[in-house]
Amino acid sequence: MWGEPVEYLFGDSTGSSRAGVYEAFVRAQAVNFNELMESLGVFGSFGSDWFAVTAWLADIFIYTPVWFFQSHPWFMLLFGADVLFVLAMASGILCRMSSTQVCANRSTPLSSAACFVSKRWAWYLLTPLMPAMLIAVVGAGLALAGLVFFNIPGVDVVGALGYGLWLILGFVVAVVALLLLLALFLMPPALSVEGSDGFDATARSFNYILFRPWQFAVYLFSSIVYLAVVSVLVGTIAALSIDAANYFVGLGVLGDADQTEAANWIVSRWLELVSAIVIAILFSTFCCLQTQVYVLMRRSADGTPMDQCEGGEQADLWADKPATQQTGDVDTPKVEG
Repeated sequence: MWGEPVEYLFGDSTGSSRAGVYEAFVRAQAVNFNELMESLGVFGSFGSDWFAVTAWLADIFIYTPVWFFQSHPWFMLLFGADVLFVLAMASGILCRMSSTQVCANRSTPLSSAACFVSKRWAWYLLTPLMPAMLIAVVGAGLALAGLVFFNIPGVDVVGALGYGLWLILGFVVAVVALLLLLALFLMPPALSVEGSDGFDATARSFNYILFRPWQFAVYLFSSIVYLAVVSVLVGTIAALSIDAANYFVGLGVLGDADQTEAANWIVSRWLELVSAIVIAILFSTFCCLQTQVYVLMRRSADGTPMDQCEGGEQADLWADKPATQQTGDVDTPKVEG
């Protein structure tokens, strides 16, 4: 299935017109990412075209996945599950490492962060899905109500009389969907900082947004600006590196020399590796920013100092505490007289 040839709908810039589904999806997203970088003024002339940026973001996260899902639903379901798991684990590890740096001003080894996340992998995976499950359940209930009350003459009057209830349920769906969209990136930091379950992380993330909306908006806007600056900087360095390598290597290539297909394929993989490194840097920066936003929101809403966050592994994980020494296993009372 994954190696089945698929026709491209993305133009000649994606390479060959036929390829396996996995390769087609990766190439299409690579093209979208390169166009996004050019829209930001990274790979081309400086000066961002924000309408084009929005369009390419929509292509990356909406249109391209939807097109592939319509053509190859089983592949996208399996591939999407794998990507969701990898993103959940990677974001958890990065947020854990960032949280120890923010709260305790010390570095956490990758192995320790991975061990911490592996013990809670189910929560990192399921926490963002729980509000989505609630939306799905309420939506299924509304669909069932439409099936029962609005398909039989006469009964539809009863459904119309109770339409206020359907509107309330629609309001619940809208609010939960909006909160999920805003709080989605606060959930991995909540799990990493608190070391608790997904219900606590969801409640904290929703509450901070509901009770500190303007403060969250300021932090979110600042994070977006910072991430945009990092994107331009990292993308410019990557583009200059590629241009420098192509220019100086091209000086030694004879004009009539033809490269083999294998050589072109290997060079393409190296260029894709550069794009992957850029994406990894931006993803790491984004996780660190969201961890800092969560810690600041937690301190503002709960009044909890940074160094009093609980990691869930050991008592002195976040703040250095004086070691206590016990003289015995059992305290024996003194007998006077």
